[in-house]
Amino acid sequence: MEQYNENCIYRGNLTGPDKDKENTESYLLEALERGFDIEFDIWYMGSKFWLGHDVPTKSFSIDTLIQWATVYQNQNFYVHCKHIWALEQMIKIKKKNIIPFFHDIDQCILLSDYTIWVHPNAINAVSVRENCIAVYPNCKTIKYDINYDVDFERFHGICTDYPLTLRNSL
Repeated sequence: MEQYNENCIYRGNLTGPDKDKENTESYLLEALERGFDIEFDIWYMGSKFWLGHDVPTKSFSIDTLIQWATVYQNQNFYVHCKHIWALEQMIKIKKKNIIPFFHDIDQCILLSDYTIWVHPNAINAVSVRENCIAVYPNCKTIKYDINYDVDFERFHGICTDYPLTLRNSL
């Protein structure tokens, strides 16, 4: 377990899903202030960026993202572009810790920092895990999840809705 490096906040959630707060600036900022990397969902519509998972809900300034990435330069910003137009805009930002990505039904994708982003259904299929982030929102412990037959050991990180619980179990 010593190789486990980080956990990543899924949409800003610290202690479990919160549909009203996730993917909001204040929620993401709270996670950053606690020292976590963050994953969040972004859209690009009408020449503006928007936060939101299923639909764009709150406008978002890219200047805010760049400022955060500067202040929290030791943390990563995994920007899940919800459609190709958002990705086209995000890749124009040349900041090492802003890592935009897009996926649809992929089991895994290679990120620009050469980390492999692994879908929950593919976690057990990955044998070399040191460069992988397991996306598993329900993960509360680094130990084996008997309920779902999932093994989280040796991953570089876990993207979860429960990072505070996970951090306390390490």
